[in-house]
Amino acid sequence: MATELAHDIKNSIVPVRLLCEVAPLETEDREAIFRSLDHIHELVNDFMAFGCGRSSERRSGALTEILQSWTTVLRNEAQAKGVNLSAEIADAPVELPGGFRIVYANLVRNAVQAVPAGGRVQVDARVDERGTLVLEVADDGPGIPPSLRERLFEPFATSRTDGTGLGLALVRRYVEEAGGEVACDSTPGAGTTFTVHWPGAGEAPGRSPTPYPGQASPA
Repeated sequence: MATELAHDIKNSIVPVRLLCEVAPLETEDREAIFRSLDHIHELVNDFMAFGCGRSSERRSGALTEILQSWTTVLRNEAQAKGVNLSAEIADAPVELPGGFRIVYANLVRNAVQAVPAGGRVQVDARVDERGTLVLEVADDGPGIPPSLRERLFEPFATSRTDGTGLGLALVRRYVEEAGGEVACDSTPGAGTTFTVHWPGAGEAPGRSPTPYPGQASPA
C-alpha cells in the first residue's frame, strides 16, 4: 500500500511540474512551486527508505572512485548555494551496501544546507586497520541548536523549515544495522562534525568482518 501511494504521489507531481514550466508565471513564483514539489518528492523518498530499512544493493571498488562519483552530484548542489565542498578520500578497496550511499548523501547534503553562502564543508574518508570505514563530514556553520541535540536522530527532528526530519534517522538506522556507530560534535557558532564508523567495509572478499567494539563476533 505504501509503495503504491508513493508511486501515485510521484506521478501526480510530474504533470504539475510540466505545467509550471510552460505557465506564464513570474520566475520567483515558479521557483517557489518547484521547491515545494521537490520537498514533497524528498519527503516521499525518505518515508519509503525509512519504512523499507536495509538496502540489498552493494557496490565494490576503490573508495575514491565510489565517493567521488557521489560527491560530484552533491558538489553541484553546494556550488549552486555558494558553498565550498572539498573531500579527502583514501584510495582503498571497499565493499559498500546501498545504505551507505544514503548515509553519505544525507550527511553531506545536511552539512551543505546548514552553512550560509561562502561556507565550507569538508569530507574525510579512510579505512582503518580493522577494515572499518571512518567517515567525517564537517562544516563551519552555526552549529546545532542545543534544544535539538538530544533528539537529533529521532524521526521528524529538524530545525529547517523545508526539512523532512528523516535524514538523520535514516543515517542512524543504516549505520546501526551495519554494526557501526555515528556521533555528532557540534559547537554553537563553530560548526558541526558527524563521524561514522562502518565496520567490515574494507575487508577482503570471503573474510569475516572484524567486529567493531561492542559488536559480537560473527559465528
